[in-house]
Amino acid sequence: MNKKLLFRADGNLKTGLGHVYRLLGLVQMLKEEFECIFITNTNTPSAIFSNNYNVLRIPEGINTQEEPNWLKENFQPKNYIIICDGYQFVSEYQKNIKELGFKLMYIDDLISEHMYADIVINHSPEIKQEEYQKEQYTQLALGTKYALLRSEFLNQIDKKRDTIPEKNIFICFGGSDPHGFSYKVSEALLKTAEVDKIFVVIGASTSMNAVIDFSDMMILAMAFPNIIGLLIMSNEVREDLRVYMEKVRTGVIQQFK
Repeated sequence: MNKKLLFRADGNLKTGLGHVYRLLGLVQMLKEEFECIFITNTNTPSAIFSNNYNVLRIPEGINTQEEPNWLKENFQPKNYIIICDGYQFVSEYQKNIKELGFKLMYIDDLISEHMYADIVINHSPEIKQEEYQKEQYTQLALGTKYALLRSEFLNQIDKKRDTIPEKNIFICFGGSDPHGFSYKVSEALLKTAEVDKIFVVIGASTSMNAVIDFSDMMILAMAFPNIIGLLIMSNEVREDLRVYMEKVRTGVIQQFK
């Protein structure tokens, strides 16, 4: 029987959506060859999953320590490979998954845990194998050639791209931006004359308060040039206003109630 794939990651306003999107990129690569099931907790926004994904939610009462047994109760270990991405999947979790008979792949960023997974992927540049503590059977896939990108980005690799002027700035801090970096960086850039245009992409899980703060800041930023222009042209504006009011008084411009 062909192996089936269980993709395991969570995302929310606080932690962001990077782990989820990274695995979704892998799902897109493998969905034609394997049966793929995405497993996540109840806090992960449903909007990031299209109808093409088979998504299963972990019940709220199941914590990380209980999760390996829950997985075994719902999936036969000999038929499934688990692919995990997230900082909660520490050494103990990996060891429990392996002891239950699953094959395990882990997507790593931190190099902070002893690895029990069969395969560990870390696409950070300049990572060396000797930096890892791992089991003898654990295989490491290190470096940027193992970067997990969604098809939207992979399809652009070989396409010719126009050179973007250096004074045009693109800002995106992922799916949630819990620390409000989009607002802070945009505010700082607006104070410099070296920037012509700022393009900001706000993620789907960004809080409404952050969106409102950012919108208020943009409106205020647009108001400054108008205020300065009004001061510079105040004499002309005053004369135009006088002419307008005179036309209203004499009936040239008709008033409607």
